[in-house]
Amino acid sequence: MLVQAFRCRAIGVGQLLRSQARASTTFGKLHAGAIARGEPLDDSIVLQMLSERLNDSWDVRRNGWLLDGFPRTAAQAKAVLNDEGIAGSSLRPDCIVILERPEELQKEFLLGRMTDSATGETYHPRYHPVPNEEIEARLTWRVDDSSEAVARRISTYNAEALGIREAFEADGVPCKRFDNARSELETFAEVADFVSKMVAGGQPSGIDFGENVRKECEEEASLPPEVIDRIRPAGMVCYRYAAKKGLSSKILATYDVEMPAGITPVAGDGEVEGFQLMKVSEVISSIRADPDAWKPNSALVMIEFAMRHGFLSPDDPGYFEIGRLLRSGMQD
Repeated sequence: MLVQAFRCRAIGVGQLLRSQARASTTFGKLHAGAIARGEPLDDSIVLQMLSERLNDSWDVRRNGWLLDGFPRTAAQAKAVLNDEGIAGSSLRPDCIVILERPEELQKEFLLGRMTDSATGETYHPRYHPVPNEEIEARLTWRVDDSSEAVARRISTYNAEALGIREAFEADGVPCKRFDNARSELETFAEVADFVSKMVAGGQPSGIDFGENVRKECEEEASLPPEVIDRIRPAGMVCYRYAAKKGLSSKILATYDVEMPAGITPVAGDGEVEGFQLMKVSEVISSIRADPDAWKPNSALVMIEFAMRHGFLSPDDPGYFEIGRLLRSGMQD
């Protein structure tokens, strides 16, 4: 569901390893035995494989990625943060989602899961039953989902989980734990809300700003090409905020577009609930009256827009100081 909502590429590290073994690649041949037994591979090997997978995929560079089941150790987390052994594409994430469920439920799921060999879809007798006999005939069980291997993976996770989280949090990467022993729709709603606040509007590697703006307008607002073609760069907004590691500095590139009469944006990818037409004066009044109702960087963008288009004047309190900080705050 996250992949559909954010239109990113999901990469399951375990699945990627097994696919290398099935395809008898050079990598797969070298490590087929360890992969089949569910044994962990050396961190440098896993990092190299992931780096090659991300660098070789245009859609990953354009739409971003979701890594499932990685990192599995604190050492891997630290290597990711330091870009150790990673060529061309950073594996540093925008955020970390931790799904938690009781150990008995973990074992029940892992020992019962099956994979559709044609689509890669995962099924389970209790949690995701097979819909028809055609799919049932294609199902395969993972050879490394033995009771011993599952117990070993859970034990490793329990020993490493705290160190992984602490490594990312110390480096300013937002981490959040979610209760996964409930309806997947309830879990998805909370996770999607968290992720959307962390990654919305980011600049992917491999594409320029103009292409990213077009992509976001298509995905998030369903704007037609004739409207997107009218978008023009307008400037930038600089700001800082407090993170656990210290102050984090950000720069936002801003763009303007004058919407034609009769065009209404429509939420397309689930990252926003909807769009509301407001006068600029109403927006500024709302930010003044209830700033906590606004996402901080969105409020800054709207203030900069109001200043640039004359809706705020030098007679307004703090005008010059706000203008200076919006453009040169990075230097303070």
